[in-house]
Amino acid sequence: ACSLDGALDAVEAAAEPPAYRASARGSQMLCEAWARCGRVVCAAVGKDIFVFSTNSGKKMSTLQGHKSPVTCLIASGTLLFSGSVDKTVRRWDLDTGKATSEFCGHTGPIWCLALQDDVLFSGSDDATIGRWDIESGEKMATLTKHSGPVRCLLDMDNTLLSTADDGELLCWNLENMDLVSRMRSGSESCFTCLLTTRAGALFSGSTDGCIRRWDRFNGAILATWKAHSDWIMCLLLSEQSVYSGSREGDIKQWDAATGSLIMTLSTGTISLRRRAGYLAASQDGTVSISLDAEGEKFGKIHNEDGTMSLRTADSKYLSANEEGIVAASSRAIGKNERFVLMDNGDGSVSLQTSHGPYLAAGSNGSVTARRHTDGDADEAEKFSHCMIDGHYSGVTCMLAVETLLLSGGADRSVKLWDSETGLLLASLDGRTGVTCLLESGGAMYAGAARGAPLRLPRPPPPKKRVSV
Repeated sequence: ACSLDGALDAVEAAAEPPAYRASARGSQMLCEAWARCGRVVCAAVGKDIFVFSTNSGKKMSTLQGHKSPVTCLIASGTLLFSGSVDKTVRRWDLDTGKATSEFCGHTGPIWCLALQDDVLFSGSDDATIGRWDIESGEKMATLTKHSGPVRCLLDMDNTLLSTADDGELLCWNLENMDLVSRMRSGSESCFTCLLTTRAGALFSGSTDGCIRRWDRFNGAILATWKAHSDWIMCLLLSEQSVYSGSREGDIKQWDAATGSLIMTLSTGTISLRRRAGYLAASQDGTVSISLDAEGEKFGKIHNEDGTMSLRTADSKYLSANEEGIVAASSRAIGKNERFVLMDNGDGSVSLQTSHGPYLAAGSNGSVTARRHTDGDADEAEKFSHCMIDGHYSGVTCMLAVETLLLSGGADRSVKLWDSETGLLLASLDGRTGVTCLLESGGAMYAGAARGAPLRLPRPPPPKKRVSV
């Protein structure tokens, strides 16, 4: 299990609380990375925990002591707590790299941890939640209301939230540890991730593909959004939007207040180049060849009939009517907005309209689609191209950085998106599934199912399009 609890760099002074807190779990989420005091701590498949410097990226130490794989991590200043399949929680001093205490008492593997002041909570396969004093290691209480393995813990104000394989989300009072409410979706689904906001909102993702908003005090469902056709793997709050990533590989943006769908991030992007320029759409809907050296990216939309539609950064679609006029002014997909991407066999591609002609670039930079032919595309109808594909497997984690969104997937890739347009800007492939993303000290890190975390280059902000 892996959780991202709004991780921030630790400093000696009190830090500003995170704007949101989130927790997620999934079959690929085997690593947890935290930044504390200039360190990134991670545990992949195995018994050891590795500490890396955020400045140099070099490994500083290896924490050894668990007898079975480490499943979860949580840090407070220079103290680190780790849960393991060996049924124990260990406390580590990051300055010395030594284990200073071992918390014993569970009869099953530890899957999740939460920290509230000087109290540690642990969720176990034995269906219980342990409450521990972090100084003495004494077990102060055992919470026993779940009937299945506890997979996720998240503190919210003066309450503790817990989910388990029994399909229930429980809310506990942190002062007296009384059960406040039981929350259940009403279906046979299980909770996969939780998201809380500073304003007090609670969202959940489930195996039935729904996002639900809850009143945690009475257990009532305030809203249900049918978001995906497969499991929701992760949730993220950025500005006034909730982002959801699914096991089928897509990402959607929602209005956090109303639950209305803002957009589905593109399944990929394509740039089409003709000699020195790129196929581009201006804000007034004019389509031409642009001399922008960065190229023009269109979002790819795959239609059920096998055709492709191309969406601009302004959320308009490229279209070609029967008269051969090419524009980008429609916000809906009709016959004119459907194209077939043809491979010419010489490294170039052509776009054939639904009416038959190919898109052609004129010598003056104009773009039309008037030549009717049953044969191959001619030279003016050929474009070189660059395609970036979206996730083809589960989206396991997300991270918002200014106007950019990063997503990690079980397909071993990290994707970079323009969160304002929904267009995919870049893709970085790794050796194994990406399990968590973290921003620390101006740098970004991707945790992997196996191996050391990958330090990512900080991307520049998206450039504005220039057309001529």
